[in-house]
Amino acid sequence: MKMKLVDISGNLYSSKGLKFGGFQTSNFIEVTEKLEEIKPGIIEEIIAEAHYLIFWLYRFPEIAFFLGIVFFKSILVALLLFSLAFILEIIRFYIFGTSVIIAHICRIWDWIKIPLFVITSVFLWTESSFLSIILF
Repeated sequence: MKMKLVDISGNLYSSKGLKFGGFQTSNFIEVTEKLEEIKPGIIEEIIAEAHYLIFWLYRFPEIAFFLGIVFFKSILVALLLFSLAFILEIIRFYIFGTSVIIAHICRIWDWIKIPLFVITSVFLWTESSFLSIILF
């Protein structure tokens, strides 16, 4: 998993546009310079992992919302699961920290979420057109 870093006015961004607030590109390069000498390409790996770990806080509630719609067929339950997942993910992060596996799961979810939502909305159309529209 690799992602290029982007330097915009001295600020560090991922290639997908996420700004790593407070990190100057020059400071980041300076700190990771020795790592890059030991293992070429490590900077791109660090950027990619950081990018997906930051977005996991938002992706986990999306997954909970999706599962609430699919299994309970209720927008209220889905919203409740969304809120609960957000809170639980914050707690999980502060208790257990980060994980490379979570970064990979977030990347996979980014690939499959749109087709999954569209396919599920098609299958739910006969049961509830309102839920299908919500998913779409």
